[in-house]
Amino acid sequence: EADIEAVALIVRATTLALLHGEPLPSLRSGTRQRERDTSPWPVELLDAGESALRIAISYVGTTFAKQLPLQHGIALRGAWLWPSGTYVGVGFTLVPTSKFNLQRVQFEIHRYPFSLHAGLRFGFSRLTFIGELGAELEIRKRRTLSAAGLEPYPDERRIVYNVCPKLETELALAPWLVAFVSAGLDVVVGNFAYSSVNEETMENTPILEPHWIRLTVQLGIGIIH
Repeated sequence: EADIEAVALIVRATTLALLHGEPLPSLRSGTRQRERDTSPWPVELLDAGESALRIAISYVGTTFAKQLPLQHGIALRGAWLWPSGTYVGVGFTLVPTSKFNLQRVQFEIHRYPFSLHAGLRFGFSRLTFIGELGAELEIRKRRTLSAAGLEPYPDERRIVYNVCPKLETELALAPWLVAFVSAGLDVVVGNFAYSSVNEETMENTPILEPHWIRLTVQLGIGIIH
């Protein structure tokens, strides 16, 4: 019955338009209006002047230390995007524990990096180019497992700060799904090395020397909602 009523209304509107010399009603314009009203895609919302949320997961590779040329991890990030192209977000990186087995000592290093980042996005068709500046708070924890029969040092926890500029390229795979790749430099503030101490000579021997400036690359996917 609803379909019959809709057809009757269309026929009536068309007849009245013909009798009064008015232009016929456009079904296409009505369809476009309904599509705009019901469009769920965040990319279209951005184009229409509305903000959106971007959730991303990515592989992270970084040149952490001389003794550890490449360290791997998984980054989880969320950012709020504005139609102007600016954005701000937070993130956390899951970094596997690094274990070191030497002749006289065995220990492990845990890293917990938390980040705050902001940037600007430039869109060209399906590609978006991004410039970003981030600040990272990294908690490092050292845990000594054994020390050749000696009493190991108690666990140590220290904090360093990283300044993280990077460039990113994003490819739209679907209106709600993107893939991206990025490269950047992490400048470490308050960096330090891990060393072993000879009990007889009190000489320090570096075991792990993290870089003051390190290269970081990411490859991942994101959802815009």
